[in-house]
Amino acid sequence: SGDGGLTWQLVSGSHWLSAGIYSLAIDPQTPQHIFLSDGYGLNYSLDDGQTWNDSDALPQNAYKLAFGNNSLYAVPYWGSQGIYVYRSDDGGFTWWQTIKKLPKGAWALQAAPDGTLYAGLWAYGVWRSLNYGASWQEVDRGISSPVGLQAIVADPGQPGRLYAGSDYPRPGLFQSQDGGLSWSLALTDTSILAIAIHPITPTIVYAGGAQGLYSTMDGIHWDDVWGDTYKI
Repeated sequence: SGDGGLTWQLVSGSHWLSAGIYSLAIDPQTPQHIFLSDGYGLNYSLDDGQTWNDSDALPQNAYKLAFGNNSLYAVPYWGSQGIYVYRSDDGGFTWWQTIKKLPKGAWALQAAPDGTLYAGLWAYGVWRSLNYGASWQEVDRGISSPVGLQAIVADPGQPGRLYAGSDYPRPGLFQSQDGGLSWSLALTDTSILAIAIHPITPTIVYAGGAQGLYSTMDGIHWDDVWGDTYKI
């Protein structure tokens, strides 16, 4: 779309259109460069999505992608013995693999403005890396029991403020004010699959899931504004 989403056109007929798209990342330094994962591998475009290529450089199938620290990060969603996190410093042409693994696959990946990486693991909580993905620590005090984290978003206007959304087995929306060290519940018993922070007014936050779309103006009071939302 070139008009803010009012009209749309199909930019490619590649195989991933039928396979599904699980993650999309735009290079902030070169926004014409777009990367997407389809659950089988990594695809990239160097011309605003007009043409697409398959990348064979990534050792594992990418599920979630994120840009941070001028690097592209990728994680698989599943590994019986844990998963590695992969980092590319040259636009996806070569990849660096972490030495230590995350215990389970990541269903959410976020790079905060300060360079910190966050990963949401299925039933294994929130994990944080302070050294570009080389090592990770669990940071989910307050979430308590296993949750299926589907989204993590860092507030660009306030360092340390995070939101995390979960689905099954314990749905809810969590928020942190200290970089993930501790969390509190913002919405209970509510399936959250996607979170978005307003780019101009970061106090406005949207959280969507199978039960609808919720919004807040202050991070404290949430309103149900629409029904059935999967991605925002």
